[in-house]
Amino acid sequence: MQKTVDKYFSTLSSKSKDSKRKLTHTWIENHETLKLLCEDPKTADLKYLRDVGVATILSAEAEQELVGWVNMLRKDGVPVSGPMLEMQALEIAAEHDVLGFKASWHWRKGFLRRHQLSLRART
Repeated sequence: MQKTVDKYFSTLSSKSKDSKRKLTHTWIENHETLKLLCEDPKTADLKYLRDVGVATILSAEAEQELVGWVNMLRKDGVPVSGPMLEMQALEIAAEHDVLGFKASWHWRKGFLRRHQLSLRART
C-alpha cells in the first residue's frame, strides 16, 4: 500500500500521504457497499452518504412558509439573495423550535431544488 501511495501522491507531505493511505483502506473495507451505491442510479452521484434523518431539517410546513416568503418578495419585485434566504430560514427555524439548524449552502441548494426555485441576478 505504501508504494502505491508514494507512486500516485509523491508530491504530498507525509501527513497527507498517511491521510490518503487511510482513505484507501476505508474504500477497501467498504468496497461492497460502495459498489452497490454506484450501481444504483439514485445514489451513484452522491459525494457523501449519511442515514436518513441525520441532518437537521425544517419541517414541510416551515419550508412552505419560506417558499411563501420568497414568492411574496418576488411578486413585489424584490430580488431574493442567498444571504436573505439564509436569514429568513434561520428565523423560521427559530419560530418552529428547530434546534441546531444551519441554513448551509448545501441546505439552500436542496431547498431551491425541492421547490423548483432559483436565485438569479438581474441582467
